[in-house]
Amino acid sequence: MSGPAERRTDLTVPAPPALDQHPPPAHPGRRRCRRPRLHRWSSVAGRDRGSVAAQVVIAIPLLVMLVLLIVQFALAAYASHIAQGAAGQALDTARTLGATDTDGQTEAHAVLAQLATGPLTHPRVSVTRDATTVTVTITGTAENLIPGPTLHVHAQAAGPIEEFRPDTP
Repeated sequence: MSGPAERRTDLTVPAPPALDQHPPPAHPGRRRCRRPRLHRWSSVAGRDRGSVAAQVVIAIPLLVMLVLLIVQFALAAYASHIAQGAAGQALDTARTLGATDTDGQTEAHAVLAQLATGPLTHPRVSVTRDATTVTVTITGTAENLIPGPTLHVHAQAAGPIEEFRPDTP
């Protein structure tokens, strides 16, 4: 008998398994299959033959339609930006001292002729001027890429009329 002060030296570390040996199965009661069962997969593959082509026929048009919708809304935003810029230019022209409504409309049509040859279709310009303010409204529709409802564009700019006020002490 060995005492508590003595060390045990008969412990051995098991050697690693040889490379040609397979590890023990995870479930000892089951046999481990070394090759896949091709007959099981061949029956499944036979039923799904052509399914990828059917999925592509459905998915590709939907993907193209989604991309066209994104581009359609980007064109509508661009057309709105053009209309807002033209309304601002027309407002700057119509609010100057001595300008008229037609000066604002002429400026708006000139800006739209330069910028809106594609994305903004059928633009309509309205300039109203009263004693203190000028309001410019531009409406139209965005260019359609896909058939369906049209996207309407509306831009409005308003500001006071410039006037000369002499210094009074």
